[in-house]
Amino acid sequence: MPPSASTTPDPDGTAPTVRPRPRWLRALGADDPPARFDAGGYTWRRLHIYKHDAFAATALYARADDATQKAVGKFSRRQSAFGVPFAWLGELFHRREQEVYRRMQGEPGVPTVLGEIDVDGYIYPSAAARLYIEGHPLEEGERPHDAFFPTLEKLIRRFHAQRVAIVDLHKRDNILVGDDGEPYLIDFQISLLASRGWRAWFDPRAWWLPSAKRADLYHLMKNWRRHRPDQLTPEQMDLDRYRPVSIRLWRKFIRPIHAGRRWLFVKLGFRTGKGDPATEVAPDLRPDDPSLTPPSSTGPKLPA
Repeated sequence: MPPSASTTPDPDGTAPTVRPRPRWLRALGADDPPARFDAGGYTWRRLHIYKHDAFAATALYARADDATQKAVGKFSRRQSAFGVPFAWLGELFHRREQEVYRRMQGEPGVPTVLGEIDVDGYIYPSAAARLYIEGHPLEEGERPHDAFFPTLEKLIRRFHAQRVAIVDLHKRDNILVGDDGEPYLIDFQISLLASRGWRAWFDPRAWWLPSAKRADLYHLMKNWRRHRPDQLTPEQMDLDRYRPVSIRLWRKFIRPIHAGRRWLFVKLGFRTGKGDPATEVAPDLRPDDPSLTPPSSTGPKLPA
């Protein structure tokens, strides 16, 4: 169930009541991700709900027989809004992400998929589990080791070789620094996939794929410049060399929509201030943040 309302201080010191998201702005409506499920031949129990927004709910799970083994369950949208069904949209995002994982499975830097989620014999719709990556999202001011960005570039180009543009690399939360220091990529629900072989000639997505690939490389170089500028030449530091038309279109048309969405959430009372997600009653938390995992190696007290 959604959490109860709470308060979040405004800059002026007042503490207005912040309302929880209504059902139509939650992927699973009034429900939360299941407390336990079976996937990959094991039973998993929920530890923490990372995120529950309009598109998906994501939660951390531990294996019932070995709490040191963790998985992430992702549940795409199935809640309707104002009588309009949106389960089809959740299924679209789910299928797209699973196809990316299928094409990239076994590649270093891509999480291992556990498969469909079984809740007491019921296959949960538009949901799948993957192994948890021990690590953290790329942080502001972080200086990864020398091979990090060259390795990340190779990983991105392997996606491109499979006719997949990641699209969402402007979010550093989707670039993980593993405990081994290596880069990992997650969250592919809005990635662009084009057909392969002869089907590519009849796939309109193939027309947009080159620009989407260039956008991936632009965001790669932007992060490279922020975190390891010492590795780049003056020419590589010039982002205009990498900026495709799609980035300019995004800034002109999509960015104002995001700003308007934040403004609307403040007006509706779901957020405060400038509309930062952290001001919500149940703020969106970053997936794969190890600070949220149980510190005990013997395993936490798991929910029923």
